[in-house]
Amino acid sequence: MSDFFDKALLLGSGLEKKLKELACELDPTSKDCKTENKDKTKEGADNTATDGLGAKERIENKLVTEGVRGVKEFVSLIKDGKNKVDGEVSGIADTIADRIGIATTSELTTIKEMARVAREKADSAEASIKKTEAKLKKLENRIKELEKKDQ
Repeated sequence: MSDFFDKALLLGSGLEKKLKELACELDPTSKDCKTENKDKTKEGADNTATDGLGAKERIENKLVTEGVRGVKEFVSLIKDGKNKVDGEVSGIADTIADRIGIATTSELTTIKEMARVAREKADSAEASIKKTEAKLKKLENRIKELEKKDQ
């Protein structure tokens, strides 16, 4: 989780740097701007002539570009954090399930199959018992008939 916060801080400092650069482009006479930034501003002015965009439009474009990049990085950080949390939660849940003795999906599938086989065998045995009982009744009736004839 600390990685997440470290990356978020780096992202914030990167945006701060870009905003300072943009501010220097708007006001190159400010005390925060260095001579290097003034040179970059002059080069940017040359680009303005070739782009056909004014300083305001270039700054807006840069701000939007940097904002999009920042949001993409932030979303990526959030996704990484979510995946980490999901992995941790899954691992903890598995550990707790093992400690408590909760059956896994494969174990439940095996138990269901065993129960199905047992039901089939019970049904088969029940049908066999009914047939045997029917035969026994026939034999008892036959014995009764024979006893009546003998008398």
